[in-house]
Amino acid sequence: MKTLISTAAASLCCAALYSCASIDSGEHYTSTGEKLYADNCYGCHREASSLHEPKSFLYETIHDGGKNMPSFEESLSEAEHQQIIDYVLKQR
Repeated sequence: MKTLISTAAASLCCAALYSCASIDSGEHYTSTGEKLYADNCYGCHREASSLHEPKSFLYETIHDGGKNMPSFEESLSEAEHQQIIDYVLKQR
């Protein structure tokens, strides 16, 4: 009887661990803009809510780059530029 209970408990633990391992760890984004921000901006600009520049400045900086920031003109589409900007503006 003890063996049966131990086997059942071990099976339940294995099933629980397996289901947790299959969950995508933390990449649950509410929008494409949020995902793009996480992938391209978060490394330097931790909090989107701290970016208080005007929309035109955000676009130009993403497109052309800044002091120490590379240009995303070729790596992100115009639509992706806009999705990032929309995400930043919603965080304010």
